[in-house]
Amino acid sequence: MIQILKDHADDTRFAPIIAIALNFMHSTRVDRDAEPTMLLQSSNSVAELHAFRKRSGYYKDGAVIGLDETIAALTENDVPVRAGLVETDKGYVATWLDEQDVPLGVMIFKVGAEMGAETGSAR
Repeated sequence: MIQILKDHADDTRFAPIIAIALNFMHSTRVDRDAEPTMLLQSSNSVAELHAFRKRSGYYKDGAVIGLDETIAALTENDVPVRAGLVETDKGYVATWLDEQDVPLGVMIFKVGAEMGAETGSAR
């Protein structure tokens, strides 16, 4: 996953979020860099899930970096996506990739006081 993010660091939709994610991963200990899942989901259903979590207060305001950008990108076209996850000692970087491994969503969940401890369990 880290290499995929590095390969797409100049993606105009996610360049700032990917830069934050790469910086976050370099400043923490990476516990797991999981390969993207093979299970393909509808990008619209993934976007609807995260939009619901935002509306319901499951995610605190500002607690998930890249949330709004990810929801917007996933709803542009309904395409199959698969998820990837990098787990660090201080949080998670979640990505949703199309079938060509192009990021259609990048979100950063930090665990700690500045972002709310409960965000660590939200994957």
